[in-house]
Amino acid sequence: MKQRTSVNRRQFLQGASLFGMALAAPSVLTSRTAAAKTSGGELIFKPHFVQKGVGPHLLEWAYASDENWDAFWSDISASADGVSISDTGGRKRFGIDVRWNVEGFGYIYITLDNGGEFYELPRGGAQTLNLNFEAARSRVLRNRRRAQSLQESGWAPSREVRALLDLAEELYDDAHGRRDEDVRSRLSQQALLYAMWAGEKIELEKAWFDIKRAGYRPNFFMGCDARGFYQMDQDIFLERFT
Repeated sequence: MKQRTSVNRRQFLQGASLFGMALAAPSVLTSRTAAAKTSGGELIFKPHFVQKGVGPHLLEWAYASDENWDAFWSDISASADGVSISDTGGRKRFGIDVRWNVEGFGYIYITLDNGGEFYELPRGGAQTLNLNFEAARSRVLRNRRRAQSLQESGWAPSREVRALLDLAEELYDDAHGRRDEDVRSRLSQQALLYAMWAGEKIELEKAWFDIKRAGYRPNFFMGCDARGFYQMDQDIFLERFT
């Protein structure tokens, strides 16, 4: 029997242009390498399409990743009805990676990781989670950890970033206490929207903080691939941008 393997982010990019036009996944995500006796219960992430646009809001494609955010084979499947997973090849804790539409921000690829605690399969039967809420939880709590970590280096968030963080936290807390799934989903989507903007601005502000602290550096150059990596030679891309 072949042993299941994971694939790190560098191998993932080298093996497939996942975010390009083809969406051709490497075999570690698509090929079964052991019998399904590792299956447990089924975990389902149900989307609630509260967006106003036509969509599609959830890409019918997903993969599982481990605690290092490296992809591995699983029997995960995605459709308009949701994302389900019941066989992780014996891996106890995992996240799921999906493409989701956040109106007011854009389409995002996001790891749902249970707020950094990761998920486990139920021992039997099926368990259904609200995808909107899980996405909000994962991003809001990630921002919380990230902001706290960066402040240890002397950086402090601007008033704008603090307002976005606080708003996302308040909406997430409100969603957490709601039993009505429609209301919960709408509040979660709003929390995710503000959390996404907060996360982007945190990284930009921290970068400007580091640049100012480091000062001018002669002969220092940087580049951006402008999302054209799937059109580049893979070896050149990996050499210059990873």
